Amino acid sequence: MLKVLHLADIHARDKDYGEVKKCLLAIVETAKEEKPDIIVHAGDTIDSQNIKLDSRSTKMIFDIFNQLADIAPVAVVIGTPSHDGHAVEVLKYMKAKYPIWVSEVPEMLYVYEGNIHNFPAGVGKNPDAVISMIPTPTKKFFKNDDAGIEQTDKEIGNAMSALFAGFGSQASKHECPHIMNAHFQVGGAYVSDSQQLKTGIDIEVSKDQLAMANADLLCFGHIHLAQEIMPNAFYSGEIRCMEYRKKPHKTGFYIHEIRKIDGLDMKSKETSVLRPVESRFIETPSRKLVKAEIDLIGKSPLSHTCLASYILDEIGIDHIKDASVKIEIKVYQNDVEKIDKKQIEETLIEDGSAADVDVHPIIIPRVNVRSEKILHLETLPDKLKEMARLNEDTVPDAILSKAHILETQTHEDIIKQIKEL
Repeated sequence: MLKVLHLADIHARDKDYGEVKKCLLAIVETAKEEKPDIIVHAGDTIDSQNIKLDSRSTKMIFDIFNQLADIAPVAVVIGTPSHDGHAVEVLKYMKAKYPIWVSEVPEMLYVYEGNIHNFPAGVGKNPDAVISMIPTPTKKFFKNDDAGIEQTDKEIGNAMSALFAGFGSQASKHECPHIMNAHFQVGGAYVSDSQQLKTGIDIEVSKDQLAMANADLLCFGHIHLAQEIMPNAFYSGEIRCMEYRKKPHKTGFYIHEIRKIDGLDMKSKETSVLRPVESRFIETPSRKLVKAEIDLIGKSPLSHTCLASYILDEIGIDHIKDASVKIEIKVYQNDVEKIDKKQIEETLIEDGSAADVDVHPIIIPRVNVRSEKILHLETLPDKLKEMARLNEDTVPDAILSKAHILETQTHEDIIKQIKEL
């Protein structure tokens, strides 16, 4: 059996230093208990490529990975270019019991008794595992300068297929598990429980392409929702909640155990049978971030108590418990005073057990509605009456009479009437 700890999408930054460190320390403690043979990190270690090497987040990352490398060899791929920068490359110079390997380009690694090499040790010496390392594919990396943008996308897709097939062929020469560690978008992956990724935003890899690698275990980063996208292929997701969501998902990492086939620690070359994998998702102690968008436009006004209870029901008490809650309430400008922020916050904390609550009224000027409805009315009196209705007011008959005169008589007749008064 080969045990693999799989994590990704740390996105370390000073703003969330405490939250990131808390979740990473939980991963370290699990690693000490589980004693994995290999630790793979599938990219996006840092949240910004512009982070300074002497920032406390960078120093914390160095310390955490040093602790992980005291437990098992660590294989890291560079993630999205706007996130991971040169700070991640420094990890390969860390001094610990086991090595940390950082891949900036696609390459194959060979693990022998806790050491990592980028070449086989020689004939007759079988590695403990082979790892296909694939950082974020970029157009710059694959691009043919003579090709246009559309042709480039196609060429990148073809290049990825050839890459997977090549790694699969090379790994099949060794009687050991083949692991893919990669950072990219796979077609059909989900960003929430019900929403699939939009295509065409990033360079996308299909499941058919991935099958060409013939890998026993595929460990991915980039998508922040933990999921199994196909047999033995996983996104570990973010290690902490990074954005407010209507329904927060679980955050954490995976422990994968690659088993033998029929008692033999090898892959059947004749039938290409993959080794069975048992995977466990382990949650990190991340703070939940929950948001609610309440639209009160055109609805009957609610009392302070009723509004707070309404919001509690809209979010769901299970989602609120121990969460940081952000509430956006869309309301007309003259109804803002009906929003009792303190009452809402107290209700969600006391009745929903929220950790903290932040209420943001989104003010909609009534003029936006007036301009749409009033323009469709033909007469000036009708327009005045509609304006009054929107402001919950009435127009005196004398005003309506004067409006009728202004609209139906010439200015000479109006001046004449004024002179006769």
